[in-house]
Amino acid sequence: MTVKVFELGGIVGRFRLYERYNDGKVKGPWRLRVDKHNIVNNQFYNDLFALMSGTGGINFNVGALALGYGNAPTFARPDTGLAAEWVNPAATLSAQLNSGTSYTSASVNAIPMTLPVGTVVQFGAGQTATLTTQANPGATSLAFTGGLSGGAATQNYTVGSAVNVTTGSWTPQRASPSLTTPTTTDPPAMTWSFYFPAAANQVTIIFTEAGLLYNNPSLTAGGAGKFMSHVAFSYTKNINTDVRVDYTLTRALT
Repeated sequence: MTVKVFELGGIVGRFRLYERYNDGKVKGPWRLRVDKHNIVNNQFYNDLFALMSGTGGINFNVGALALGYGNAPTFARPDTGLAAEWVNPAATLSAQLNSGTSYTSASVNAIPMTLPVGTVVQFGAGQTATLTTQANPGATSLAFTGGLSGGAATQNYTVGSAVNVTTGSWTPQRASPSLTTPTTTDPPAMTWSFYFPAAANQVTIIFTEAGLLYNNPSLTAGGAGKFMSHVAFSYTKNINTDVRVDYTLTRALT
């Protein structure tokens, strides 16, 4: 008689986000706002198996957490990154601006942050405009009654063109772990903690996805590194709010 024993050595991910009020004078209690399970991406396992077979030289240290704001982000094992990592541009055009035409507004895909009056936006690498109406998270139009710099559009700004924000305060897009906590009892686990202070953003920002990065990741958004995981959620970071993320990976038992 032949007995075969199979064991699934998977990894279960858990993403927990806490917030507390902090106006520089008063700090409130930490409160759990997001508690989600994630997936571990295929590329992590591919790199791990390659290393086990004697090939590749991947550094598996988790070096960063990346935040994203993708609209309805994907959530699949083949993912190799976030749908829209927190980088400039803040939005993209949803309707073309035509060369030779004057404009006092622009249609954009939903923006993830508050853009106050006076915010300067730039269309691609071209003209700028100063907002005359505040745009709140989810807005799909930007108003600038003063028009584009230089008057009429000097080129076609096509659908999908970047709308960059050149003023204001941005929440950090990536953060390195502030604390790493191993659990050596069965099942073994590791928790990475990340901190985003209240002072990091002066406007309200929406986040919808996050991922852990390994292989010597850069702390510059969109920079080097490989994504180990992906979790989709919805969270609005208001001003005067500290945020702490605890990201735990645990060996799955079967």
